[in-house]
Amino acid sequence: MIRRHADLTLYRDIFKSKDFIRVALGAALIPPALALDQTGLALIPEISPGDCLLVLSVLVNGLPIVLGAVRGLLKKRINVDELVSMALLACVINGNFLEAAVVSAIMVFGAWWKKPSATAPETPSRASSKSPRKRQWLKKTAGKSPSG
Repeated sequence: MIRRHADLTLYRDIFKSKDFIRVALGAALIPPALALDQTGLALIPEISPGDCLLVLSVLVNGLPIVLGAVRGLLKKRINVDELVSMALLACVINGNFLEAAVVSAIMVFGAWWKKPSATAPETPSRASSKSPRKRQWLKKTAGKSPSG
């Protein structure tokens, strides 16, 4: 299990990707927004600087989700983006910017995290599963049912 992390070039590419930068930027806006809300400053009586940062976080991470949902609906495909878009819109309409920012950050992080593992190139640790010992074990267990 530890060997799968041996090839660091995969991770360098991941951390330089646009998706990672977007996830990091959107999520990094949340703690300063919470800190600014504690100060009690307000540019406009109803809108605090913290709320502005949270809305920016929702735009950075949530806008691609909403656009993906619209594209999916136009192609008559339904996926989780529609549900998340409804949650984001409901949070923003109700003024719950923190919840919208957190939900969008979690969803985009999950999509980003899943993507590299699905498209990862074959590494030496994956190639080792094709070793003669592994092939021999596969031949032995080929005719047996999984339940025993």
